[in-house]
Amino acid sequence: MIGLRKPVPLLLISILVPLGMWLVFYKFLSVNIPMGVLQFLRDLVDKF
Repeated sequence: MIGLRKPVPLLLISILVPLGMWLVFYKFLSVNIPMGVLQFLRDLVDKF
């Protein structure tokens, strides 16, 4: 019933969807989200 799942699309979706949601909240809605060890992402996005 569940079927065979391919790991590559699942991995990409599980990484890209949360990053996209974070980008929308941080850049477009101006919500300050604590980053922890991912602080380099905020620094990278702030450069653009």
